[in-house]
Amino acid sequence: MDDVRPRPPRLPRRLGQALRHSLAILGILLLAGCRSVDSVESSDLTSRVRAIETSAAAHALPGWSVLDTNALNSLAAALRRQPHPCSAPALQTTLFPRLTPSDSIHSPGEALRTGRGSCLAFTCLVVLLRERCHCDPTDAFVLPGHVTPGWNGIYFETLRQGTLRDSAFYRSHFSLSTRPWYRNSHGHTDSILIGILWHDLGLALAQQENCRSASEAFDQALKHIPDHPPTLLALSRCEQDPAKRLQLEAKALLADPVISKTSD
Repeated sequence: MDDVRPRPPRLPRRLGQALRHSLAILGILLLAGCRSVDSVESSDLTSRVRAIETSAAAHALPGWSVLDTNALNSLAAALRRQPHPCSAPALQTTLFPRLTPSDSIHSPGEALRTGRGSCLAFTCLVVLLRERCHCDPTDAFVLPGHVTPGWNGIYFETLRQGTLRDSAFYRSHFSLSTRPWYRNSHGHTDSILIGILWHDLGLALAQQENCRSASEAFDQALKHIPDHPPTLLALSRCEQDPAKRLQLEAKALLADPVISKTSD
């Protein structure tokens, strides 16, 4: 006997396709929301840092390892296990026992791998770790020959085991009232860190007497930190045209009258 049971009504073809498409998107969103807490995707800053470090690796520069995101995520997980992971004591306990300041140029990846690094490398690690712990945004304060991270108006001295200082200390210590460029040289953290990292890459290339690549790195730095006096001065050293060299030096001195022609 033929089956005469009524069949459910069929959706119009276009409506059915739209429904299937919507369900697929919903499935993707649900999967995205079910990530493990310890599985943190690379942020834009992480990707940009790694891209610069990869550029350095192409030149076989010493001290420029590419950031290991798995190691960074493991360290962030250890930080999250602290009672107050976004506090200064948490970083002082978790991060700084691993770190030793160095006068040499090191990338953030090298600092994470070896524990040795400069203020820039350590500041990048602080910013990236706090980002992974969903802390309040981290500020970066650029100073002559130095950069330091901070939040809520207090800065974290990365070269001294996380000693806390306010902006007034730095403004006095570095005589910023006489150095126009540095009067508002804080905030816009990602741009500042990427700019200084390009600057450091340029210095490393210049040390290898690769002035062409160094100039390109300095140009990239100035896109992120316009008129940064040490970068202008470093770029002037790679300039073959005497008139352009003098122009860059004059621009650096206008932004920072105290800058020395031998400073970085």
